[in-house]
Amino acid sequence: MKKKNFIYIALIIIFSSLLVLDPLLRTGIFTAHDIETNMIYFGSFYSSLMEGNLVPRWSGNIANLYGSPTNMFFYPLSYYLASPIRLLGFSLTDTMKIYLFLTFVASCCFMYLWLKNHLSEIAAFTAAFLYAYAPYRINDIYARGSVAENTSFVFVPLVAYALYTLWQKPGTKRIVYLSLVLSALVLSHPFLLIIFIPFYVGYCLFLKLDRNKIKMIVISGILTLLITAFYIIPLILENKYTHYDISPFRGAEYFKQFVSLQQLILPVWTFIDIKNKLEYQTYQVGIIQIALFIISFLMIGLKIKSRKINKKILYLSLIGLINFLLSVFFMLPISNLFYRLMVFLQRIEFPWRFMSLNFFSLAILTACMISGIRSRLLQKLFVISIIIGSLILYLPHAKGHDYKTVSDNYYLYQIKENTDAFATLPRWAAQPDVYPRIPERYQIIEGEAEVTTLQRISSRHIFEVEVKKDTRFLDATFYFPGWRVYLDRKPIEIEFQNPDYRGLITVWLPIGKHNLEVVFTSTKVRLFADMISLLSIFIIIFLFIYGEKFQKNFHRYSSL
Repeated sequence: MKKKNFIYIALIIIFSSLLVLDPLLRTGIFTAHDIETNMIYFGSFYSSLMEGNLVPRWSGNIANLYGSPTNMFFYPLSYYLASPIRLLGFSLTDTMKIYLFLTFVASCCFMYLWLKNHLSEIAAFTAAFLYAYAPYRINDIYARGSVAENTSFVFVPLVAYALYTLWQKPGTKRIVYLSLVLSALVLSHPFLLIIFIPFYVGYCLFLKLDRNKIKMIVISGILTLLITAFYIIPLILENKYTHYDISPFRGAEYFKQFVSLQQLILPVWTFIDIKNKLEYQTYQVGIIQIALFIISFLMIGLKIKSRKINKKILYLSLIGLINFLLSVFFMLPISNLFYRLMVFLQRIEFPWRFMSLNFFSLAILTACMISGIRSRLLQKLFVISIIIGSLILYLPHAKGHDYKTVSDNYYLYQIKENTDAFATLPRWAAQPDVYPRIPERYQIIEGEAEVTTLQRISSRHIFEVEVKKDTRFLDATFYFPGWRVYLDRKPIEIEFQNPDYRGLITVWLPIGKHNLEVVFTSTKVRLFADMISLLSIFIIIFLFIYGEKFQKNFHRYSSL
C-alpha cells in the first residue's frame, strides 16, 4: 500500500471512530428503537448456532419462552458476523457495541478503497468522510439502533468495487466475488439493494460494460440467488404462516412514513418518546450536505459551460446528482404514485430509508467536485473546512442516551413479549404475554404421567415419559411448520388448534414408558432452499479451481 493511501485510511479510521466511540467508553447499552430487539434476536441466534444449527431458524427463548420463527425472517448476516466477537467471551451488550463500531469504520474504509480507483486520493477520502458524517448515520445508530443497515453500509461500496474489478479484469473469480458481496448485501438488508439499484445501474453505464461483462453480471446475479436461497425462499413462501399480514407497516401504511421538505432541510434533532424510550431522531439531509450539493452543482455547471471538465468526472458527477435527486423525490409524498405502481417499493416500509442513497450520492458528487479543483492548496482548504464543519455540527450529536446495564440473562430468558410486535409469531398463536410461563416447559393437561426432561435446546426437546393413564401432553412451544413429535422414534400427530391452548404443541400419549422427542425439522421448502444454497457452494469451489480453464476452453470451442 502506498504511504499516502495508508495515511488517508488512518485518518478515515480516526475520524469515523469518533462517531461511534461513545458506546465503547460507557457502561451498558444506550436506548434506541431497535437496539434491544437486536440484542434479543442475536442472543437467540447465537445460542441456536452454538447448538449446531448452521442456519438458525427457530428462536426458542423469546416470546415468553414459547419460541418464534424470528430467525427465519430477520436478516441473518449481521448476527453471523457478530458471532466471533461473542465467541471471544464478550457479553451480548459489549458484542453489539464492538460490532457497530467495526462495521461503521469498515464501511468508510471500503468507500475510500472503491472511489480512489476513479478519483484522486483526497477526493476519495472526502467521500469516505462524508459517508460517515451524515446525520442519518448518527441517527441510524443512536436513534434507531439499526444493526442490519449499518452492516449493509459496509457492502454498498463493496458491490461497486466488485463491479469495477469485473470491468477491469473480467473472469470467473470476479464473477464469484461480485456474487458474494451481492449476497452479503441481500443477507444484511435486502431493502438497501432495492434502494441502490438506480445507482448500480448508472454505475454500470458509467463503466461502459460490453456484452460479455454484462453476461458475467447476470451470472453473478443468478449465483447470488442460489447463495441466498436458504433465506429468500422460506422468507417468501413461509411468511404466510406468521402474523406478518397485520404488521403496522405492511401495504398501504408506508405513506405515513413520508417526510416533508421542511424536515429534510431544517437541522432538527428531537427526542421522541415511544413506549417510554428516548430516541434521538432526525430526518435532515444536513446543513453541510445541502451546502455541498449547491456548491457542487454550481461548480460542475460552470465546468461544463467552460468545457474544462474531465468526462469521467462529469459522468460520475451526474450519477451522484441524479441519485441524490431521486432519493429526495422518493422520500417526499409526491412520489406516492410510484409506490402504488411499483408495489415492491412498498416493501421498503419507510420511504425515509432512501436517505441512505442520499448521503452516499452526495459523497460521490462532492468527491467529483473536489477532483475538479486544480489547485492542490484549494482542495486541501476545502476538505479541511468540510471536516471542521462536520465535527462541529455533527459530533456533539454522536452520543447515546439513557444508558442502562442489562444482563445477558434478561435478553436470553426473561423477555416476555415478541420484540417484533406480533408480526413474526406463528399465525395460530396469540400474544405471548397472555400465556402463563410454565417452569417445567411442559404440562400434563389430562391423564397421569411422570416426565423427566433429558434435553431441551431450541430445536430439540427430549423427554422420558411414564404414562399411567392416557395423557394429553403439552410442550410449551408455539407450533410452526417443521415441528414434529416422535414417540419411541415413530411420528405422532400434533394438535395445535385447541382453543384452550391456542397455537401450542399438544399430543396424546398411550399408557407405557416412552421416549418422547419434539423436534424442529426442515420443511420441504426449507430443505429445497438449503440444497440450492449448498449447490452454490460447490459451484463457487468449482469456479475458483477450474473456472479460468473452463472459460478458456469455452471460448476456444465457441470460436470453432
